[in-house]
Amino acid sequence: MTKLLHEFRMDWVALSAAVVLPPTTEHQAAMIQRAKEFVSTVQGLVAQETKDWATEFQSNMAQMEKDLKVQLDTLKAQVDKEAKDKVAAAKPGAIELTVTNAAQTDSFSFDVVLEGQSGKSLDSVSNATVWTRINIAPGQYRISVNAKSKGNIASTSTIVDVKPGETVKPSVTLPIK
Repeated sequence: MTKLLHEFRMDWVALSAAVVLPPTTEHQAAMIQRAKEFVSTVQGLVAQETKDWATEFQSNMAQMEKDLKVQLDTLKAQVDKEAKDKVAAAKPGAIELTVTNAAQTDSFSFDVVLEGQSGKSLDSVSNATVWTRINIAPGQYRISVNAKSKGNIASTSTIVDVKPGETVKPSVTLPIK
């Protein structure tokens, strides 16, 4: 546009220099025609630039919408995965403890103490070699087994790691003499 403005000014000076006073109708018509051409050319350039800008803007907006959709879909998938992982990690497990020599205890019985993050629990088992507990929160637990054999106390313990949705199956043998 700067080039067009310079050309118009130079042409205007040239047209003005050729004018005799009073200007003839032909000189007036030539000056008016040159001004019309200048205005028309500038308006055409502005319209084309505006059209080009609008096309580029729409293209950029469309690309940005695509990019945002991809980012949103990726983020949604990540959030869904994290939510599923969180649910899976919180799924309770179970413990199935076998006391291999429980039959050698007095009255065929033993006590089990389960210690974990939520505290301690005590269960007594009679006429069985297996103690079970379901709905155990994932984590580490200490299991202590106590029994009497021939009047003497026998104790042992073990550590178990309960995994989400799994059953851990430890086995212990009481130190019976």
